Amino acid sequence: MPPPGQPMFPPPPAGIYEYTQILGFKFSDPSIPASLSDETTEIGKIWAATMRTYLELEQTGIVWWALVHGDTSKAKLIVDWKTAAGREQFEASSQFQELSSAWQTVTSTPVSNNAYVFTHNSPGRQAGFASQSGTVSALFTFRFNTPPSASDKEQLDNTFLQFYNTILKSPGGVVSTVGILGWEASLTSYCLAFRYLNIETMQSFLEEDDKARGLAEGLQSYATGGTELEFLETRVYKEGWQGSVDRTKPVDPNAGRWLADVEERKTLGINPLPTHMR
Repeated sequence: MPPPGQPMFPPPPAGIYEYTQILGFKFSDPSIPASLSDETTEIGKIWAATMRTYLELEQTGIVWWALVHGDTSKAKLIVDWKTAAGREQFEASSQFQELSSAWQTVTSTPVSNNAYVFTHNSPGRQAGFASQSGTVSALFTFRFNTPPSASDKEQLDNTFLQFYNTILKSPGGVVSTVGILGWEASLTSYCLAFRYLNIETMQSFLEEDDKARGLAEGLQSYATGGTELEFLETRVYKEGWQGSVDRTKPVDPNAGRWLADVEERKTLGINPLPTHMR
């Protein structure tokens, strides 16, 4: 734990990382999230425009989008911002206003918008929002109607850190050595995220482990604005817009060459495996 009154993480070099924005979408039609990747649909076109816009901004870093397990009406857009000024400038632009207007045509409630100060170590953030190989990203959100006092915040920081470490050391936490945690700048919301084995293991752990249950109940009693646990299926974009909401990496022009070489060697009756693999 840092000394009282000090931030959880040291400040990053200027212009590298300011905070992570989480936008929450609740769609009027529960079937919409399944169409987000289909650019032949109206919502697919809106989502592609959204992703392309954020990924092409100079002031954004890594961008994720996610579906929410168990709630077919929800999706998330998660954006690393290099500077607060960059986000403010974008959200004051006509480009953002056009996106917002498009969102309103397909959502049933206003898009939620929170920005959390996590570690500026990008592998840590990627670990928290990862869900590859059948795992899930478990996203905890604790909301406060009013910012906690300095003494309450110190106590909450300590409890959140205990909760974080307890989950990382739990049976389903072995798939990742780190997660993420941090306050929104207004101190009215706190977020933790972990790559976790699966939903059932997390739910069982929170119900059956005395320490985890006690810490969670204590935090919930402080969170006057409510608490939420969501399980996400995420996609991560580290190299900008690649032409599709499902294409997260540049196309490798050599990707099919190895298989083509193997087939050619088979045709010629040559062992397709390299000498050291035979």
